[in-house]
Formats: sequence, structure tokens, C-alpha cells
Amino acid sequence: MHFKYKLDMRLIALIILLTGQLSQLHGQSEINPKINSGFEESLENMNENSETTDEDTYPLELIEHYRKYPMDLNKVSSEEILSSGLFSSRQSAGIIRHRNRYSYFLCIEELQVVDGFNPDEIRKLKSFIRFGGDEYFEKPDYKSIIRNGSHSFIARFIPDLNNTDSDVAGNYSGSMAKLYCRYRFTSGNRVKIGFTMEKDPGEKVLNFEKGRLSDFSSFFLSVRGKGMIHEIIIGDYSLQFGQGLATWSGMSYGKSSEVLMIRKNARKIIPYSSVDENNFYRGLAGTVRLYQTDFTVHISSNQIDARLTNENGERLIKSFVYDGYHRNDKEELLRNNAKIISAGISAERKKGLLSYGCMMQFNEYNLNVKKGIEQYALHNFNGKQLILTSLHASFLFKNINMFSELSMSNPGGIAALYGSIITLNKQTAYSFIYRNYNSNYQTIASAGFSEYGKTKNEEGFYSAIEFSPVRILKFSLSWDNFRHHWLKYQTSRPSGGNDLLFQITWKPRRHFESYLRFKKRIRESDMNSFDPNMPYLLATKENSIRWNIRYELNKTWEMGFRTEWKERTVQPSDKSSGMLSFIDLFYHPMNSKTSAAIRYLIYGTDDYDSRIYTYENDVLYNYSIPAHYGFGSKIYILFRYKINRSLDFWTKYSVNNKMIDTNGYQIEPNIINKKEIKFQLRLQF
Repeated sequence: MHFKYKLDMRLIALIILLTGQLSQLHGQSEINPKINSGFEESLENMNENSETTDEDTYPLELIEHYRKYPMDLNKVSSEEILSSGLFSSRQSAGIIRHRNRYSYFLCIEELQVVDGFNPDEIRKLKSFIRFGGDEYFEKPDYKSIIRNGSHSFIARFIPDLNNTDSDVAGNYSGSMAKLYCRYRFTSGNRVKIGFTMEKDPGEKVLNFEKGRLSDFSSFFLSVRGKGMIHEIIIGDYSLQFGQGLATWSGMSYGKSSEVLMIRKNARKIIPYSSVDENNFYRGLAGTVRLYQTDFTVHISSNQIDARLTNENGERLIKSFVYDGYHRNDKEELLRNNAKIISAGISAERKKGLLSYGCMMQFNEYNLNVKKGIEQYALHNFNGKQLILTSLHASFLFKNINMFSELSMSNPGGIAALYGSIITLNKQTAYSFIYRNYNSNYQTIASAGFSEYGKTKNEEGFYSAIEFSPVRILKFSLSWDNFRHHWLKYQTSRPSGGNDLLFQITWKPRRHFESYLRFKKRIRESDMNSFDPNMPYLLATKENSIRWNIRYELNKTWEMGFRTEWKERTVQPSDKSSGMLSFIDLFYHPMNSKTSAAIRYLIYGTDDYDSRIYTYENDVLYNYSIPAHYGFGSKIYILFRYKINRSLDFWTKYSVNNKMIDTNGYQIEPNIINKKEIKFQLRLQF
């Protein structure tokens, strides 16, 4: 009787919702291409502090996967909800609580009563989720798996339009064009096969002398099941456990304007789809479910680029090389000089709303690693073997989502993290993280919540609050204070800093959104003196203000505008500032074979230190966050054309007109035009 009463109340609530504001959702029977804009904005927000372009395409591929195979929110595990990337931590917790209370969803409109959702967010998710229906797991008939599978091939070509100096190009063994190719086979959620090749500018393609098809190539085979064997990956893969303190490879998010998205949602093992030539594992990995526990085992043997040195007749690893360039004989000599073997096991168990697990990983290099002689490198890894162990847990209690991890390295120290996301009411949510990473804590590949992306030599406390008094208005505020208890590069003594972010987001209607953001950063460093006798560190202060608008003119056209100002101060007499503005125009009609985007951008900064980063739209599975400094303007045009049902074509053309300082020797300014064009073709069948 109690269950029937709850079900009746839900039906009554749904009737009200269906006849109210959410009825507009039913008119969208086809996938709206504009839904990508929300995910692109989140991607920019969560990468803005990295000031680099992460080459991991897996999050973008995951969105495409859920577009083709929507997630069943009634059957999918809570772990996949958290790690899908489709929902915020607050939304994920709300979905899990709702399922625990009612067992299942009736339809998508029911998300309106779940904490963290509004009609616009539900509209964006409509193409990626479902409620009931057939599973996408095929029966173990491998003929049907192959017959019902889909194939995708992508080729991307970036020629050299800037007429690279012949003296420079002559030092390289290959052409200055960049080439990227990838193949994917997917059969539901059961089987995935991938092969990726890339050639950087200056590198050879089809290098038969070295026995290589391209400079970098990667392969994986992933098989998933519903029974005891959850997933097996052969080839290249990434590992993600806990909160990233011990082991985490692939894209990772830290501080951003998405102030509540501080919890990492690990996926254990992931097929590797990036072109980063160093940050992955190569071998075998698998997850098995026994006694309600997930056991994950992995073994890897991978070669990495390194500089070697000799001491007393012993070859040592002096440093690792991560740029991935092999354009001439000098760079080829650094290729695959080091080898690392990794093996590990993890166990994770979920009991109600509590999840907990442990992990151990053994790593060994083929040569001893020699740390640098600089004072700040005193606690860097030195040796041949490294053992990592960690304990991690998460607990969802009512409106509180708690998570933590404790890790230890041998040799080395300890790293610890504890955080929580608390939904105070429907209008307010609060989050915080405390982390303490010893200076002598060592890892191979990690991504704990931190200031510089390194899980080492940092103690800090981050807190944030998000408040939405009315539907059209949202306030976001975050504060982070941290200390480095040992020296860092360009600091002669322990240092620290803090970050402040405040943002107001105004969305009076579905077609218009604007936000105003203020950021303040303070960092301590020696700057250019490097004088150990200097009595104190100098505080570098950065202030920035951004105003952003996005407006949907109609079902075909959309436009955006942004202006950003930045000031950097070291001392009253040492200031630099910069400003950037751009206008975007998007053309994406429904059911059309064509779509396009154009941006015109102007910028002016005093120097490189006052540079401003901004996200750029790009061809499929590619994006960039370039730095703009000096004085100039930039324009790019992105165009997509669907040739037929199986073939898509993209092209992007950009011109960056940058003024070069001539120190007054020329009356007319010297302007350099840097051009780039990309061509991409996708074949699906």
C-alpha cells in the first residue's frame, strides 16, 4: 500500500508537470545540434585553469557514445552515473537518492523534481538518456556482434600555410604538415576496437626505416560483459582510481567556475584514445565482479622518452621528455630510452550508499632515475622502484556527498584528501576539499585536486558555495588557500597563495544567458632575483574580469560575445595588463546538412605574463585553448557539411594578425599573419 501511494503521488505530480512548463520538451523529437553548446561550455570552464589543451578526447567520445546509446537511468549503476560526465555531482546524488526512494523513473519529465535539474538542463540531456527499453548488450554471439557493430574512420590533415623557414624545415626529417587518423569499431556497450595514428609537423609518416607506420600509433580492444567479467582491455588504456592521488591518467578537472564539481568520478579502466605519447598504460587490464566486489587487475610494459646520463659507468635516467616530438636525429635519440613496468590490483565494493576500495601498484624502471641537483628537487623521485597504495571511500548521506582518499608511496610519504558536497536546500549547495600532500610523496601518473596539477608538496583548503535565489539567477563563489611546505621551481623558500572566484549567471529566458566573473589569484615566488638571501618572497597578484553573453536568435542562428580584462602586479612599479574581446556567430539549422561557426577576436596585452586564454570551437574530437598576448586580431571559420548518411566533412580556417614590436625603427608596424587550416573527414558505416 505504501508503494502504491508513492506511485500515485508521482503520477499526479507528473500530470501537473506535463501540463505545465515542461510540455515544451515533447516538441523536440529530433536531436538538436545546439545541445552541444552546453557541454562545450562546461569543457571550457573545467579546463580554464590548466591553461593548456589536454589531448585526451575520451570525454568527447563518451558524449558521442551516449548520444548513440542513451544511458538507461533506471538500470545503469550509480558508478556509471557519477562517471558519465553528463551530470554534476549534485545532480548525480539527486538521481541516486530518487532511485533509492522510488526504485525507477517513469519518464524524463520526472527529473524536474530531482535536486539540481531545471528545464534547460533536462532539454540538453534528452538525447543522452532513456528510461527502460532493450539493453544494448548483445547476446554472446560474435557473428551478431560483428554484424550489428558500427565502424567509424576519421582522417584529419593540417598543412603548413606559414611557409616555415627552409633552414628550420630542413632540420626535420618529414613535412611540416600534421596528420591524424583513427578507426573505431563499436558494438553496443559490449565490444570496442580502436586504432589511432598521428604525425606531428616535421615528423615522418610511413617511416619504414624505423619499422613504423607513423610516429605514434595506439591500439585497444575492449570487451564488456554483464556477468562476472565486467570489462577486459587489451592494448593501450588509462587507469582512474579514487580521487586521483595514487593513479589517474587521462583528463582530470580541478578548480574552475563549476565550483561544485570538485569530486573526481573514477572509471577504473578506460580504453586509451588520446595522442599523448607518454601518459598511458600498454598491456592488459580487466575488472571482475566477485561477491559484490569489483577486482581490477592491470599489467603494463611501456617505453617512454628520456634523457640519459652516465655516472661511474652506470646509465641513469636524467629526465623524462614529454613533448612527443621526433623530428630529427637528435630527438630520435631520446625516443624510448626508458622502460617502465607497472602492475597492480584494486578492490572496490558498494554497500548501499557507501562505496570503498583499496589499490596497490608496483612500478619499476629499467634504469635508475637520478633526481636533479637543484635544492627544490631534493624530494623528487630517485631510484628504480616505486610502490603505491591507497584507500578511498565515498558516502551519500541524505543531502551530503562525502569522499576521501589516503595514499602512501614507498619510497616517499603520504597524500590525503577529504571533501564533501552538501545540498543545503533547493537553492543552495556548498562544497569543500582539504588536501595535504607530503613533499616526498611520489607518483608516476596522478591528478589529485591541487593548484598546479601535481599531487605533491601542497596543503590547502578549498570551499565554494552556489546560490540560486530565483530560477533566472545564480551566484557562485569559491575560495582556495594553499601552502607549499618545500621549495618549488623559482622559489627559494616555502611559498603559498590563494584564489578567489565570484560569478553571477543571469538567464532570464531559455534563449539568453549571460555571466559576469571576477577572479583574483595571488602567488608567491622569487620572480627574477633567485636570491636566497632575499628576506621575503614577492606576491604576484592577478585580477581578471570577464563578461560573457550567449544568445539564441532563432532556431537557426546563435551569437555570443565576450570581453575580458586582466591585470598582473608584482610590485607597484611592475604592472602589466591586457584585454580581449570576441564575437561569435553560429549557424546550425535543424535537419540541415550544413552548420558553421565564425569568430572575430581582438586582443592587446603588455607582455606574455598578462596573456589571456580562451576556448575555441574546432573540428570533431578536437579543441584548443590558445594564449593571446601582444597586440593583434584573429578570425576563424568552422564549417561542417554532411555529404551523405555515412560521410561528414569539417574544415576550419583561421588567421592570426599579430603586431611585432620594431623598437621604433619602422614607422609602419610589422604585422605577422599566422594562418592555419584543418580538414577532417569522417566515414561511418
